[in-house]
Amino acid sequence: MVSAAAPKSLLSIVIYSSNAADRSSAGIITAWSVPVLILVIIITGVLWWRLKWRKAPLIICDIVGPPKLIDGEEAVLCCTVDDAPEDLCVTWLIRRAGQEQEIQTSQRRERSEEAESLLDTSYVIKSQVVGHQYSSSLSFIPHMERHKDVTFICRGVSGKRKGERTFSCETIYGEI
Repeated sequence: MVSAAAPKSLLSIVIYSSNAADRSSAGIITAWSVPVLILVIIITGVLWWRLKWRKAPLIICDIVGPPKLIDGEEAVLCCTVDDAPEDLCVTWLIRRAGQEQEIQTSQRRERSEEAESLLDTSYVIKSQVVGHQYSSSLSFIPHMERHKDVTFICRGVSGKRKGERTFSCETIYGEI
């Protein structure tokens, strides 16, 4: 009788020990799997967000300018980029007869006379960053012969992201 009971209790101890080891392993697996799962979710979210924003176009707000351009009176055009990335580069260009030229504020004399008369030093560009907003303004004095049917372009580039807005000078009014 004693011999029959001994194997039964020995079997119980072995089963109990085996269940304790399974419970211990399950606890360790659970303890490690939760933080690893959270870490995987965070890394996936960060990668998705970065890829999304790299592929998204650069959003430039409409150029704000005067409702009327008057020959001989200063005009200021403002271009704004909200949520501007740190590597943002904004340039102002001028388009006439389908050709674009970057507006230079320095006094280079390498251009042709026609380009020089269109892109002279009467342009002033000012830029500032406030928080995550980038603003650039272009000041100039419109002249009928230089600016009629000209389009100003504010172009932003950040890595592979690009965006631009335009302002057309279809009508320039003479001074009264």
